[in-house]
Amino acid sequence: PLVVGVAPDHPLARRKTIRLAELSEEPFVAFRHGSAFRDTVDAALAAAATTPEVRFESSDLVVVRNLVAAGLGIALMPQSLAAAPGRPIAALAIAPHPPQRTVAMTWRSNLALSPAARAFLELTLDWIDQLPIHN
Repeated sequence: PLVVGVAPDHPLARRKTIRLAELSEEPFVAFRHGSAFRDTVDAALAAAATTPEVRFESSDLVVVRNLVAAGLGIALMPQSLAAAPGRPIAALAIAPHPPQRTVAMTWRSNLALSPAARAFLELTLDWIDQLPIHN
């Protein structure tokens, strides 16, 4: 699911949930146009009749998160990015139904994997098994 990331000292940081329609006055940090993720964010904001004032754009997830942590804007981001190590940010759940993104991984089962590829696959599948499922 996507969440709204805000700096820890932002007035919204004390909230647990927020509706996207409440964000129309907030400056945004956004992912660059042309990515599937930006399309997901734009569609969610448009459905909530919210047109953000984008102050910063980046194609780097860590940069977006750091700009939010610095208080330079808020961002819709994957819950996993909000929970990632780094400068602290507050993550607000989006009500009533958070936008979702799909992450996929494919591999050819008929090919032998290198030890590094097998370790990565096992690590990723273990991580996925630990994620809370949001339906």
